[in-house]
Amino acid sequence: MLIINFSFGSSTLIPYWNWIHAAVVYDITIYQQLIYINGIIDTVFEGIVTPFQGSSSVASTTIGFGKSAAFAVTSFYGMIDQFLITPQMAKSSCQIYDDALLVAYFPFDTNGTLNDRSAGVSPGSSSGTSIISGYIQEALLFSSITNSFFQSACFPYFRRSLTFTLLLWVNPTTVSGGGTIVHVSSDQNGNGTLCFDMFALVFSNRNGMRFHVNGTLNNAQPNVVNILAFWSFTNSQLYITFGNSQITGAAAPSCEKGTLPIVSGAFSGAIDEFRLYMTELNGEEICTLANP
Repeated sequence: MLIINFSFGSSTLIPYWNWIHAAVVYDITIYQQLIYINGIIDTVFEGIVTPFQGSSSVASTTIGFGKSAAFAVTSFYGMIDQFLITPQMAKSSCQIYDDALLVAYFPFDTNGTLNDRSAGVSPGSSSGTSIISGYIQEALLFSSITNSFFQSACFPYFRRSLTFTLLLWVNPTTVSGGGTIVHVSSDQNGNGTLCFDMFALVFSNRNGMRFHVNGTLNNAQPNVVNILAFWSFTNSQLYITFGNSQITGAAAPSCEKGTLPIVSGAFSGAIDEFRLYMTELNGEEICTLANP
């Protein structure tokens, strides 16, 4: 039985001590092989790639160790996680992009209301919430009581100086002074060495950040406050809380405070289709997600 092996490499330099998402796709319908790095096409093999013609009963997959005529015996020194082979399917660019960069996705639908549908599968819990009709299927409703919240923890891709994009549908019912929609903290109770309101409702003509509403960029300020500097220096887990941040009384002195008079309080209303990407989505990408 004839076996043809095509080897080709990526042009991207991989730094030490950094997690990199890598994907190799072979599409038999067009005889094409591709490499993706962090969700972006890095290398496309030029020419026709013949499919594997050996017997699958004797084939094996070895991770971290290889041997070839060109390189003899080689070993990989490092860490790998979530290795997956999807037979009989060539994933699309959008699917690979989400695998690499979509850190959390909570659609808040009736079937698995608190389940994370991203590859990261971050756990979620809630208190004082209910399910109502949402923008897409169902949504999570918060009351104005202080213990009405949704919380998810352990986002491993959060690192200092990395960009991110947060998207969700918000349907407020009442706003009194201020209402926290998204709060980030290193402690489960909303405080800790790192804590701040990432997204809140305020009565102000300036929001101090790039803010997309319904797919349209609003109030883009040239002196945007760089919120990335607030992310953790360590690999410890972070908590993202929707609704009330669980802080009893005043926030701890360690909590970051912006220049805007945001009064932390309980959010009353509904949220739907929460997504968190570890990249800066462009306007076209946001428009697509905002208009499904």
